[in-house]
Formats: sequence, structure tokens, C-alpha cells
Amino acid sequence: AGDVYGEKENYEKGTLYFERAFEVITSTIGEDNELAAKTLGRLGVMYEKQQDYNLSSIRFTSSYKTYEKVKGREHLDTVSVAFKLGCVMDKLKTHVTAMDCYKESLRVRKLLLGSESEDVATILVKMGENYSQRRMYSDAITCFEEALDIGRKIFGHSDVFVADVLHHMAKVLQKDKEHEKALIFFKESIRIIRKGNGEKDTLNVAIISADMAKCYEESQNIELAITNYSLSLRIWDEHLQSSEDLPNDADYTVHQILCRLGGAHEKIGNNSDAAKCFSRAVETYKEKDDQGYEKENIAKLFSKTAHVLALCGDYDAALAYYNEHIDLVPDDQEQLANSFFSMGNILSKRNEHNASIEKYENALEIRRKIYGSKHDAVAKCLFTVAIVHEKKQC
Repeated sequence: AGDVYGEKENYEKGTLYFERAFEVITSTIGEDNELAAKTLGRLGVMYEKQQDYNLSSIRFTSSYKTYEKVKGREHLDTVSVAFKLGCVMDKLKTHVTAMDCYKESLRVRKLLLGSESEDVATILVKMGENYSQRRMYSDAITCFEEALDIGRKIFGHSDVFVADVLHHMAKVLQKDKEHEKALIFFKESIRIIRKGNGEKDTLNVAIISADMAKCYEESQNIELAITNYSLSLRIWDEHLQSSEDLPNDADYTVHQILCRLGGAHEKIGNNSDAAKCFSRAVETYKEKDDQGYEKENIAKLFSKTAHVLALCGDYDAALAYYNEHIDLVPDDQEQLANSFFSMGNILSKRNEHNASIEKYENALEIRRKIYGSKHDAVAKCLFTVAIVHEKKQC
């Protein structure tokens, strides 16, 4: 029953049945047996699926210890659980413990399966990811290179596994500021995936294109960054319209790409295109009722959207976004002051002097509380208010 609910992705129900099964097993035949170890492993998976990584790690640890007693350390079932435990430990950010699990799993699999098995390559990829998260980029590349060699021998040079490893290597090189090398691996990864799919652009191409765009952006090639963000966005939009094989976070991924694409347009003064991207990003956030979005990032998005709309001369829309931004940051005094000041600037441009002065004075009051009366930010507010009063008299 637990397996059936797991297949149906009802992990909470699956957990209940596996916990009950474990109780029955331990009360009848004890804890030190293969069935108990297997059930504990299933529970580890169920809790991991529910993102309860602490309980998952506890169950996987118990499963590993039980397998170790029953089958010994150098058994595939034992190290299979060690590998799963390592994956969970990485999610808990306990990367050193995770690496210990991977290394033990790697040692035994090499011993039992040889040095060039698919399982060995998979473990090496996880080790590379672990080293990358710890900023040990040279060690990460070494693991990925070994995985790549094994993958090419087993699957050939044009397999999706090879493309995936190349993508991992590109991301590590990018983190290590080796942008030119990273771009070579990004491009080769995309080439392999397209070749295997009859030149069709899959979601994997969309994901890699977005990463490659970020790499171009970091190396100050903004035009190519925009090209690749746009490609990624187009592919995601096509899949969203067809609703085929979409991950659960598809809408959030599109939201992130829109934010990055808007930011790239803003960097080179394409304010109209930036405004379109930011506005659509806001809509994706609103449609999902803010689930999974970080409030701080959303507040910045509203402020950015308002800013570029003001630069485009769409003052009504800009003011509306600033008002929404103010609602999002009631406790962040500095952001409140900045929004009030920006609204004052817009109203001043529209010659709505009284309304403009009101917003500047709101900003002034907040900045005095934050910085005191002798700060440059306060002086700037006072000077701006004086200028608007002068305009009123003309």
C-alpha cells in the first residue's frame, strides 16, 4: 500500500503505511533484518519527497546501519542507501557528511561493479555537485571529467548523460569565473541535446540557455545574454502552452527568466523591453498567489518595474507599482523612503506640485528617523522640496 501511494505521489499516505509496516515488522521479527532495512529506506524516500530532510536522514541512517548488520558494508543494498543518504545530507547543507556517504558508495561500487559503470558515473556527478557547492571547483571538475569519460565509453559521445555532465562542468567553470571555457561546454551540451532530439528545443535546452545567458551577462556580453534568455523564455512558453512534461516549478522558472531578461535589457537602456519583462514577471507572481516567491525579491521587482516604467514615461503605471511596493515593505523604512521620493519625482514631472511635496515630505520624515537631521539623504530631500516650492511660485 505504501508503494502504491508513493507511485500516486501521495507521500503522506505512503509514509503512514510504511511506518505502520515498520511497527509490525519490528514487533514480529525484530529490527535487524532485510525487510526492516528495506522499509526504513522506503520511509527515507517518502520523507525526502515531502522535503522533511531531517526525518529522511534519520530513516536512511537507520536503514544503512541495518543493512550493514545484515548484509555487511560491501553490499550494493548497503551503499545504495548510503548514496541516498548523501543526497539528503547535501540538501541539509551538511556537505562533508554527504561526501563521506558518496565516497563509501563509490568505493564499494568500484569494487563490485568495476570503475566504469553507470552507477559510478552517477556518484561522481553528485560528488562534483557537492564540491561545487563548497566552492572546491578544481575537485568538482576532476569528478565531472571522470564521469564524462565513463559516460562517453558507456553511452557514446552524443548521449543525454554526456550533455548533462558538460552542463555541470560549464556551471562550475562559470562560478570559477572561467567564462570562455564555460561557454564552450554550454554550447556543446546544447548541441548534443538538439542532435538527439532532431534539433527540437527541449526544456533541457531552455535550462542550459538560461544558464549560458547568465554566463554571457557576467562576461558583459549583454546582447548575447538577451538572445539566450529570450530563447529560453520562448521554449518555456511553448511548453507551457502545450502543458507537456512540465516540472512543478515551471511558472517560477519563467518568472526568474523574465526578471533576468528584464535586467539585461535595463543594463543597455532598453527600458521599454525591460518594462515588458518586469511587468509580466509581476503577473506570474500574482497569478500564483505568491507561493514559493521570496518577499524581498518581489518587493525589488515591483520597485524595478516602477522605475523603468517611469523612464518610459508611463507615469500612471509607475505610480501604481510604487504604491504596491509600499504595501509590500511596510517595515523597511529605507525602501519606503526611496519609493516616496521616486513618486515625488514623477509627480513633480507632471507638475502636480502639492502631491509631489507630500511624497517628498513622507520620504524626508522617514530619512530623518533613519539617519538623523544632518545626513546627505535628508539634505537631498530638503533641497528637492525647496525646488518644487520654487516651481509652484513660477
